[in-house]
Amino acid sequence: MKHLSTLAIGVVAALLGWVTGPIWVGQTPLADPGNMYNPYIPVFPIMLFYAPILIALGAAVIGTLDAAHLATRRSELAALRALGRTRGGLVRAEVLRRTGLHAAVSVGGLVLGSLAALLLRVAAYGSVGHDAAVDWGAVFSLGAVLVVLVASSALGTLAAALWATGSPAGVGAGARATAADDAVPSRGGLQSASDPEAAPVRRRRRWPWWTAGGLVLFVGIGFAFPFLASDGGVVPILLAIALSLALYLALPALLVWGGASLGSRTVSALGRMAARRADPGTTRGLASDALARRVPLRTAAVGAIGLVIAVASGTSIVLNSNAARNELSRALIPDAVVSSVPVLVDGDYLGEPDAPPGWAPALDAEVVAALQADDRLVVVPVAVLVTERTEIPSEYASFPGEMQPGQTVIALTPEALHGLADASLRAMYLADGVQLASTQTLVVGDTSVATDTPSVASPFVTISRPWAEDVFGDAADSALLVYVADTLPRSAETPLQYRELDAILAEHDLEDEHLTWPARYESYDVGSRADAASLLLIAGPFMLGAVGIVLALTAATQRLRAREHATLAALGVRAGTLRAAAALEAGTVTAVGSVLGLAAGVVLGTSFSALNGAGGLGIRLWNVGFDLSQTPWVALVTLVLAATAIAAGLAALLRVRVDARTPAEQLRQADKEGVR
Repeated sequence: MKHLSTLAIGVVAALLGWVTGPIWVGQTPLADPGNMYNPYIPVFPIMLFYAPILIALGAAVIGTLDAAHLATRRSELAALRALGRTRGGLVRAEVLRRTGLHAAVSVGGLVLGSLAALLLRVAAYGSVGHDAAVDWGAVFSLGAVLVVLVASSALGTLAAALWATGSPAGVGAGARATAADDAVPSRGGLQSASDPEAAPVRRRRRWPWWTAGGLVLFVGIGFAFPFLASDGGVVPILLAIALSLALYLALPALLVWGGASLGSRTVSALGRMAARRADPGTTRGLASDALARRVPLRTAAVGAIGLVIAVASGTSIVLNSNAARNELSRALIPDAVVSSVPVLVDGDYLGEPDAPPGWAPALDAEVVAALQADDRLVVVPVAVLVTERTEIPSEYASFPGEMQPGQTVIALTPEALHGLADASLRAMYLADGVQLASTQTLVVGDTSVATDTPSVASPFVTISRPWAEDVFGDAADSALLVYVADTLPRSAETPLQYRELDAILAEHDLEDEHLTWPARYESYDVGSRADAASLLLIAGPFMLGAVGIVLALTAATQRLRAREHATLAALGVRAGTLRAAAALEAGTVTAVGSVLGLAAGVVLGTSFSALNGAGGLGIRLWNVGFDLSQTPWVALVTLVLAATAIAAGLAALLRVRVDARTPAEQLRQADKEGVR
């Protein structure tokens, strides 16, 4: 267990060395003349710009793994302090020893990873390439990775050593070194499970309050003084840095800490509930007793599990809902638009409408009737609003006084296209006061209305017709959105029927009308979705790492309870019962962290999606339901169940080696390790 952090940092270093690529490369047939070809990810900029975040994440993982080992040595450390060693000396020795080891392992991992990339290159091209030379970009990238890894190791080990050598283990306090390790909740704080009369062990954490206060302060300054952002001096740069740190480091830290603390309390509460009417020597009794205790690093284990699941679920919601809206937008692009005035389509938005401002005149009733009667087509009557040239709102303008051209805006009801695809335009936040695909202010004569625009795709520039008629007056049907009936209901992959549509429209008298072809101008990537395969590929390794922290917690707690378990075995408790109790404890911790992480991910993912939306509370809440319908629930639940099963199974395996000894041998081993 003491080498878990070393193993983790070595694996990460090898992977980053492979991603960085070889440091000795030459030109290949795929390279541009005169340039060395390195097809790997540019690691140096990532390490440079995201160093604080990467170091913080690395320190959290390394510190947790090291703390799991140091938790089993708290009695030893307390004894050393009682013999005269200072806390600073113990911390310094631990940091230097572990950081030196991690630095050496990091160098070895980076070299092996880079060498693997070189061998892969030789296997692919037959050689390293002609005119081979040192790729200094790769050298600097490896150096940056090494700095980040060593800094993460130093900070993580420092935090773990400070925790392990701190209160309650002090000078002359060897007997109290594990007081907090086997503590249970009480009204006054944490109380020793072995001595209920002992004074509660109080732990006050001030950093969350300082962090929350700083977060509120910096965000408040950003909103209260937006004019600072327009200043080109040092103040806006410092403010931007502070806001970035607050939003990308402080806020996630607070969320993870709060969720992990809640999870740890939930685990203890579940243990107390399960202890009711449970026999002491049974699996339920042993597991409930273990869960009710506040053991070291349980909060970190719950936080690690919850963080991975929260990121996986929240990212899945954002990616899938965005991809679904892109697919819907592409599917709802009309094959043709028949209108009484020219309608601007993609590629013509910078032009000016060839029509007077206001509602466009009505289409010829005979043309409308003929197209509606053609069963080969599906037509949707809409109104067209022609707007005037006006100044762009300051929050969207590139410079003061920037003008926006007039354009043609299609007005229809949010449910007008219902049935043509999987959803209607409500999924794109179309509601009163919302304009899709444009951020401009609607100006017609003396009427000027600012609209809200969501950050989502849209098949065309559109507004809600009932709302627009309340603002600009009644409108006639001045355009028809035309779709080929055989392609409906359609998806983003539905092929366009150019020839069929041209032949059908040629049979109608449209000489006096205007025809545009939006579908022939639109072409974009709908984006990727998170499915079972991608979740397993991306979130799986992180989930295994989080499960590893749970196992480190399990190993540490079992070592701390070695004397207790040996006594139970001597009293006749079967080894299978102890293994089942360990599995139940680890599985419960993993399940609680997973459930809380899933809930947090759903809240954060839907909130982020809603913030990118537009309109009032009603339409945003409706789209929360749409976002949830796109979530890969089966894959997420499978990930949670798999992590819980793996944690439980491996926790049981950890007991196998211990159970191979007799109770007397277990007691002697516990005495050697100073377990009380």
